[in-house]
Amino acid sequence: MKDNRPRFRFGLMIAAIIFLCNPNVNLIDPLPDFFGYLFLALSLSDAEVAFPYFSEARSGFFKVMWISLSKIPAALLMLSIWSRDYSQKSIIPVFTLSYAFVELVFLIPAVSAFFEGVFYLGTRFDCECVLKTPKNLGSLTAEGVTRVTLIFLLIKGIMGTLPEFSLASVRQYSPDAVMTGGRVVASSLYPLLLLAGAMIVLILGISWASILIRWLRYLARDGGMDRLLREHLLAKADVLATRRRLGRVAAALTVLTVGVGCGIDLVFDDVNMLPDVLSAVMFVVGLRLLLPFCKKAKIAIPLFSVYGAVSFAAYVMKVVWVERYAVHGRAVPEAGIRLFLAFEIVSAVEAALLIAAVLSLAPVLAQAWRSFGRGDPSMPHDQPADAPLPRTIRRRLVGFATVGVLQALLTFAGVLLSTQSEMKMIVNTGANVPQAYRVFVATVPKWGWFWLVPLCFSLVWLVYALTVIGGLRDNVRDTMELS
Repeated sequence: MKDNRPRFRFGLMIAAIIFLCNPNVNLIDPLPDFFGYLFLALSLSDAEVAFPYFSEARSGFFKVMWISLSKIPAALLMLSIWSRDYSQKSIIPVFTLSYAFVELVFLIPAVSAFFEGVFYLGTRFDCECVLKTPKNLGSLTAEGVTRVTLIFLLIKGIMGTLPEFSLASVRQYSPDAVMTGGRVVASSLYPLLLLAGAMIVLILGISWASILIRWLRYLARDGGMDRLLREHLLAKADVLATRRRLGRVAAALTVLTVGVGCGIDLVFDDVNMLPDVLSAVMFVVGLRLLLPFCKKAKIAIPLFSVYGAVSFAAYVMKVVWVERYAVHGRAVPEAGIRLFLAFEIVSAVEAALLIAAVLSLAPVLAQAWRSFGRGDPSMPHDQPADAPLPRTIRRRLVGFATVGVLQALLTFAGVLLSTQSEMKMIVNTGANVPQAYRVFVATVPKWGWFWLVPLCFSLVWLVYALTVIGGLRDNVRDTMELS
């Protein structure tokens, strides 16, 4: 039978260590640190209710998790900038240094708070196991484990950044030259520096992981920390259950808001650098978390899932088209024409699915407001669950859905207008294309600035999301604090 008693989830901590012990190559991580920080935060879901330091650590790990997740679109943007122009490789140290600095600023306080919480149990509640270490660690003390962890994290951040500075000089950059003017070209040393830095971090990471895993297994076998936690929460079982329920809802609402943010189109060289499939994934995850409390999410989940699959297909088609055929002045082969027409059709289907998914999201949020919006001044505390929502909440939901639908329509219009030159090129080849394409090319001018319109509506939709979803999340968080 599954043990649902409050406990420290040492298994998740060990999994987090495995994800964190490997080196970073600029913004690329073989085992994403995002999962490591997520596992660390989840491992403290019970402990943060009882002991203050763990609450601070859990909040810090969640912050670093989102910073680490944002490396994905940042890496795509960075790769797009320099992939076609070697002289722009100096963008890499800018990105890596910025992320390393921001990540360490949030990570070190979170890790320090975790160890402070562990030692708090030992000094304040006489939990002797946390002040000791297993015999196979030799003379290394618990304080030594703390220092080793902080030192490794610092070295990992530094070594993931330093090799990139060999690319900092645009003037000297040459992918082939080793010597110029009797001096070694710094960029020629990049592969050696990168390999050396990665090997140093990997060796230190394996050693650090070995120490931490042995220490955590020792704490798990002793069971003193779990016993102390259960003693503190024995009289708060109902409170813990309520906090877990509200915490899941708050996490779901946060993920939904991130999904709206990921829907912003950042177009570079005719390719969206923030693929909409990321937005679809966030919506599906958020709705899955919300499903036990909002049954209407059963309709929205498959819609966003299909939308994500179609969006991914459209993104791949666009990337292939840009790389192979989008060269002006060159005849487009039959395969390119078929690919382009397929992309236009898939884009129309994508827009229709997004409209349907956004409309299905409104009743889910309405049901969530009825269940968890009691902290809002406009929400009566004594109304039945099926009572109509207050006018202010209804207006917010209608505005959220309306702007989302307009954003989907304008994004599709932007696709048509941005690809009009390609459409004209295809029509001029005499290809057998629908008459509507010929009329569109002949009558509608290309508006190169139109991409700003769906971008602005995406930002407005994000504002609505922060108002509707973020406002509900604040109510949930306030209720958690009161509990």
